Amino acid sequence: MQNKETARKLLNFFVNFNSHMKIYHNYHNDSRPITEQQFKTMLNLKILERCTLKELSEKLNLSSSSTCIMLNKLDEEGYITRESDTKDRRNTFYSLSNKGQEFLNEDLDKKLDIIGSRLEKLSEDKLERLISSMNEFQEILKEIKSL
Repeated sequence: MQNKETARKLLNFFVNFNSHMKIYHNYHNDSRPITEQQFKTMLNLKILERCTLKELSEKLNLSSSSTCIMLNKLDEEGYITRESDTKDRRNTFYSLSNKGQEFLNEDLDKKLDIIGSRLEKLSEDKLERLISSMNEFQEILKEIKSL
């Protein structure tokens, strides 16, 4: 029973955290050129640098078809590049284009400025506790994931 209650609290935490992240994603008007999911996709492409559709789908926890549709849209906007594998033409590699990297860097800077300005309002003690808690939380999530 305690595990179920802990799971419920964790789920509530994720919902609340996701709501906060949406605020940071929508930091300005609704004329954003990309959706929140496209932003996450571009961020993962930045981290992975170059990947296949399957790798990206697994990282995003989305179906290949959903990821493919999103990549087509990002390609139309010029945010990503596609490169066929010279050894196996069935494989296509995806990465951020220069335009995509530039856009993502500017968008990340704006988000970090907003989050940073809110963090400045915390006392040094609370900020240290937050950082420590985040690090510990990440370690626990890694452990849970590997079980």
